[in-house]
Amino acid sequence: MKQIVLKFTVLLLTMTGSFSSCEKEGEVTCDCKDELFYYYQDERQFLDNLFLNDWLLVGFEQEEQDTEIVNYINQIGLFKLVDTSKIFYHAKWEGDSHLLFVNTKVPKKCSQLKEIIRTLEKEDIVTYANFTFEIRDCIGFECTNIGACSQYFMVKVKDKDNLSDLYAMVQETNTWILRQNEFMPEWFVLGGNKDSKGNTMQMAQYFYETGKFVNAGPNPFVRELKINN
Repeated sequence: MKQIVLKFTVLLLTMTGSFSSCEKEGEVTCDCKDELFYYYQDERQFLDNLFLNDWLLVGFEQEEQDTEIVNYINQIGLFKLVDTSKIFYHAKWEGDSHLLFVNTKVPKKCSQLKEIIRTLEKEDIVTYANFTFEIRDCIGFECTNIGACSQYFMVKVKDKDNLSDLYAMVQETNTWILRQNEFMPEWFVLGGNKDSKGNTMQMAQYFYETGKFVNAGPNPFVRELKINN
């Protein structure tokens, strides 16, 4: 049986890599491209050629009203205007945030988007914010054009009967265990937010690089969105 490589890897197989989103009109906009990767069969798979320099995914506290979220984003002045119809809620797991893809008024360098993320995450209303990547995932006539790491990531432990390393890492990184896979008990879904040691892509990298886990990777949340419209 082939090693399971997470939904994220499967999704990446549908992504377009024919051009670099990090380079537009000769200007390198992805100045943190060395950070944008996940592990697949012990090798780093870089995503800089799919990086979107004018979108972010933002998660908001579950109890926040849609109108408050929209007012907050529209008053910042950094993004194109949104309305409540753009907010969605991933109900697959309890505790998920309200989610919103926001489009910057002008393209930004990766480092500039990181500054915007830090600004957003200072607000109580925001649970986390992440980079986005271009994809082409089509079912029938409907195509998803944008994807982003959610607040979840997955790890595969070496021994499902000894979880001491997992518990220690969760405490160290201020993440949490959401659930254990019922059918593949070596796999665990973990959650993170702005109070964690890093975003979920960074957390997946960190967990794997400790050598204490067989595999780790971000678990994406993808929303149909026509980015070229």
